[in-house]
Amino acid sequence: MIKVLLAAAVTLVLAAPTITKVVPIQTTVAYPYTIEVVTKPSYVGTDGMAKAIIKPSKGFKWNTEYPTTFQIQKTEYTNATPIGKGDIKLNKGAAILCIPYKGKKEGRREIKIVVNFSVCNKEECLVFRNQRLSLSFIVLKK
Repeated sequence: MIKVLLAAAVTLVLAAPTITKVVPIQTTVAYPYTIEVVTKPSYVGTDGMAKAIIKPSKGFKWNTEYPTTFQIQKTEYTNATPIGKGDIKLNKGAAILCIPYKGKKEGRREIKIVVNFSVCNKEECLVFRNQRLSLSFIVLKK
């Protein structure tokens, strides 16, 4: 009985894996696109523009057959109000999401949007649903 237990213990010790380095999973994930956020500030009473530029990575292209959509999350607009629903334009293989706004009073307001889009490479198309982005409405004093 003692010999059997010793053999089992030796087997467990020898079979135990060794961890040399722990790598967080976030560092191993590579998205096939980049997002650049740009804001053209407004002055009180004038128009500004908040933009998100989504660029496919090398080897990928924008999937024009997939309906690209976005929605502004409801929020209280304290310093600026969106003008219309916004627009998505394709330019040189990138999608430019534009949200015009009118400045009401000086300040900065972060707005949240949800975007649905797709990019493709030679083998497959990847669909990204409910991708959350933050843009800013910036209003300056005249």
